[in-house]
Amino acid sequence: MEALAIGTEARVKVIHELGLRNHLTMQATGANMDCVAIACGHDRRYRFSEKHTKWGELIGKTCVESSEEAIKAAISAQA
Repeated sequence: MEALAIGTEARVKVIHELGLRNHLTMQATGANMDCVAIACGHDRRYRFSEKHTKWGELIGKTCVESSEEAIKAAISAQA
């Protein structure tokens, strides 16, 4: 459950940093097509994903980087 929260917080952080607004000119927190998925296999080397663990750090970093890339690509496509 914590992994999902970390991913969602990372995405919202990027949206806020980029200053995106929704259709009502309010600061956006997401879009109707947002999705956060967490997958794990049978070999679980990390049992906890709280923010102050290596696994939590990796989830946050990956979500920030992929969100930035995806949002910037979408903005470029609209221009």
